[in-house]
Amino acid sequence: MMNQGDRPLYQQIVEWVRQEINEGRLTPGGKLPSIRQMTVRWNCTPGTVQRAYVELARQGLLISHPGKGTHVVEGSTIPEQNTLRKALLLHRAEEFLLEMITAGYQPAEIETGWRMALDRWRGRPAGGSCHRSGNLEVLRQP
Repeated sequence: MMNQGDRPLYQQIVEWVRQEINEGRLTPGGKLPSIRQMTVRWNCTPGTVQRAYVELARQGLLISHPGKGTHVVEGSTIPEQNTLRKALLLHRAEEFLLEMITAGYQPAEIETGWRMALDRWRGRPAGGSCHRSGNLEVLRQP
């Protein structure tokens, strides 16, 4: 990894780990790369990686267990990036709603379609029987 500007390398490692957690590549309870692996990845000394891991532990994101490695703390979130993710999700949901309403769908139809799509994505059948209403299957609750 290349040194980015004037930021110390340990801070770059901290930012990288935070991003990995935020984007779900490092999950709560998940094990981080060993200090030795990180020294190879970042072309740095073990002390640099250790300093980054200590800083992340101070922030409440990591916990180290001697002989077992360093893990992401259960329930770890990164507040400022979580806020950005939620804002992006809301923005995209509103774009979708505007597109569907402009196409002539009613909010109830959109909600029903969205729930059905989520159920399919989750691999489970919808929670009731379906019937057709115009161009959209409408879910009947049992």
